[in-house]
Amino acid sequence: MSICRTIAHGLSALTFSGVLCAQQPSAPALQEVVVTASRLPVSSDTAGRSISLLDAETIQALARGYGADYLRYLPAVALNRQGGYGGLTQVRLRGAEANQVVVLIDGIDVSAAGTGEFDFSSLLSADLARIEVLRGPQSGLYGSNALAGVINIQHLLPTDGFKLSSTLEAGDNRTRHGQIALSAGNERLQGRVGYARRSSDFDLSEDNTIMGREKDRDRNELINAQLQWQAHDQLSLKVLARRSEKHSETDGFDFSGGPLQGLPIDDLSFSDTLDELIGLQA
Repeated sequence: MSICRTIAHGLSALTFSGVLCAQQPSAPALQEVVVTASRLPVSSDTAGRSISLLDAETIQALARGYGADYLRYLPAVALNRQGGYGGLTQVRLRGAEANQVVVLIDGIDVSAAGTGEFDFSSLLSADLARIEVLRGPQSGLYGSNALAGVINIQHLLPTDGFKLSSTLEAGDNRTRHGQIALSAGNERLQGRVGYARRSSDFDLSEDNTIMGREKDRDRNELINAQLQWQAHDQLSLKVLARRSEKHSETDGFDFSGGPLQGLPIDDLSFSDTLDELIGLQA
């Protein structure tokens, strides 16, 4: 009830004189947003932490090809990509280094053991359900490597019944993006498997004298699978598997001291990346 209507009712109880007041529009009912930044699902307005959330509806509306592109919409998040598609992509929170951010995919820490950071160039947007970003020292619950924060990425869960979905896209630079997902199950056993592939052809440099405008390419493939078994009313088992394979061609730099010193040149530089993870949750 608005303040204006409350005053009008109070005066009418004392006198018969009419009180005119403009009707205030009622505020729309907001759905409760639940985050898992404290390892347990809690309401976002009671979390007491600096949290940003992109839900499935927002992700679908933005429709980006790479998972890192969604993070550009969040405050205090900086992205750095070396070269074109497929180049090393680092994410920094509040100006800290990339190896001070813990990245979780479906609850599994995917930060590289050697560098302590995750290369977001291998993360396609297929089957993404939500992205949570926890900033600041309150992320210390996840260890000393989470000094700057935690990025929690979750994929769509398997559901009851049978569902098949697919997407095909095409764009400039011979960009092709396709994905297909199959979900099936019942009350006890549910599974979901998805496959996605994205490719682009482009030229990072415009040098015509070395390698003759050699095209650079990026090929990125992802297989994501989940199997969940409700063994008992109080026990649920889940197996997660993810395989990402990436082939990216880049251009080198001329360090010969000639006229192209320090400039990118067309050559046959490339990188191959293979990420595999498997997890069991109970």
